[in-house]
Amino acid sequence: MNDGLRRTSDSLILRGLKSTSIFSHLDDSTLLDLSENARVVLFPSNEIIVREGEPSDSLFIIVNGIVAVKKIIQDQPDKIYAYLLPGSTFGEVGILENKPRSATVQALTDVEAIEFARETFINILNTYPAVAIEMAKLLGHYLTETN
Repeated sequence: MNDGLRRTSDSLILRGLKSTSIFSHLDDSTLLDLSENARVVLFPSNEIIVREGEPSDSLFIIVNGIVAVKKIIQDQPDKIYAYLLPGSTFGEVGILENKPRSATVQALTDVEAIEFARETFINILNTYPAVAIEMAKLLGHYLTETN
């Protein structure tokens, strides 16, 4: 990757990490270190990003765009659980439980996201306890919203 593209990618990753609650409390130096293990991924509108039942092999942070989290039930309308906007994450539950994806996530607009591989994200949680605490808060929020 040429230097101009790498700087643009680094900038997008730093902005994306700062936008989400699990990383926003970390200093720029730490975020820059974390960005070394992240990648920017682009999804066109209507593309399925993850499919229910697939392995939970990565965490995503939405930087730009909107996605729908849903169940696809044959011969029935899709059941939408949530719409996620920039700063939102998805994929963390499957990573933590080491279980297949529990829902399908589809891009509703063009989407720019940051992706961390499962092993990388687990290492981040082990290395930065504050990130693990923020993750626990986020999962608690999901639980109360569901109820």
